[in-house]
Amino acid sequence: MVYLKHWSEFHTQALELYSKNPNRTRYLVKTHPSRQWLVLKVTDDYTTLKYRSRSTVILNRFDSFSREIQTLMSGSRFSSSTSSTIANTATAAAGAAVEEATSLAQSAVAAVEGATESVVGTQPTQTGGGGGGGGGQSKNKKKKKGGKK
Repeated sequence: MVYLKHWSEFHTQALELYSKNPNRTRYLVKTHPSRQWLVLKVTDDYTTLKYRSRSTVILNRFDSFSREIQTLMSGSRFSSSTSSTIANTATAAAGAAVEEATSLAQSAVAAVEGATESVVGTQPTQTGGGGGGGGGQSKNKKKKKGGKK
C-alpha cells in the first residue's frame, strides 16, 4: 500500500471513494508513538488510501476531516438531534485520541531533544597523568599486586 504525500490529494480521493461505495468504506486512524506517526486509512476492500504524517499542523486538518467523514457516514437515517449527539460523541472520542497522540508525540520529541542535549553537552575528558602508561590512575593510588595472598 502506498502512502499519499499530499493532504489535499488524500482528502479528495477519500471523499470520492466514500461517495462511490458508502456501504463498504471504512476509516481507520492509527498512531505509532515510537516513530511519532499518525496514519489515516480509508478503504473499501478494493482501493486503499493511506496518509502518514509526523506534523502537528496536520492534526487540525485531521480533526476537520474526521468530522466531515463521520457526518457523511452517519447519513440521513437519524434525526438531526440524534446525528448531532452521535457526531459530538464521535468528535469527542476522536479529540481524545488526537490529544493522546499529541501528548505522546510531544513527550517523544522532548525525550529525543533531552538525549541530544546530553550527548552534545558531554565531552570526554582525560584524568590523571599524561602518557606514562598509568592508565589514568592518580599518583596517590597504589597498584594492586597480582598473585596469591
